[in-house]
Amino acid sequence: MLVQNEMQLREIERIPVHVPFSIVINFFQPVLHKCDLDNQVKAVLDACQGIVFPNDYWCDGITANRFQITETDTSKPGVDMLFIYEINKENIND
Repeated sequence: MLVQNEMQLREIERIPVHVPFSIVINFFQPVLHKCDLDNQVKAVLDACQGIVFPNDYWCDGITANRFQITETDTSKPGVDMLFIYEINKENIND
C-alpha cells in the first residue's frame, strides 16, 4: 500500500505488461548485516509486483546496495528504488 500511495503522489504509472526492466535498490539501515541482501531484494520485488510492474520475471537486471546510517545522519532507515525501462513497439504486446 505504501508503494502504491507513493506512486500516486508522484504521478508514476505502472510499468506496462511485457516490458523488461532493471532495478537499482538502495537500502538505508542502522545495522548492515542483520539479514541477507538477496532476501531484502526479494521482499522489495514481491512487494512491488502487481503495483509497480505486472510480474517480476520481466526483471532483467538488479543492482542492490546497503548503506549504514548512524544517529547523526539526517537520513532515516528506508529503501530507495529506481526502475529503468524502455518502451518501444517491440516490447509492447497487449
